[in-house]
Amino acid sequence: ATTGSTVPPPSGPDNLPPSGPTTSTTGDAGQPPQVAGDGGSTGAPVARAEAAPSAPNTAFWIGGIALALLMVTAGVVLADSSVPVPTATTSRLGRVLRERERERALALETNPTPTLAPRRV
Repeated sequence: ATTGSTVPPPSGPDNLPPSGPTTSTTGDAGQPPQVAGDGGSTGAPVARAEAAPSAPNTAFWIGGIALALLMVTAGVVLADSSVPVPTATTSRLGRVLRERERERALALETNPTPTLAPRRV
């Protein structure tokens, strides 16, 4: 005895309907055809289409105010008051510019009529 399995051959389609459109010449000759949009038909009521309002409703505005309050509250709670906030610019450029302004002010106080000197460009 052998212990092998055999695969059955693939079966072809049996009794499939025709693939093309079918036309039927037999029908009710005594009744008129029903047409969509017939005024006398009694179907389900049709919903009326209206334009949506363009302004947001009150729930939107309440949500926006709540979100703004949450952000302000989080900013107040998370703010660190122990960190000093610099009141003036402490960069090197700022220091150099302030020194030049002081020197110019002192020069004008000592000599109100400046002399003409060539400048480097």
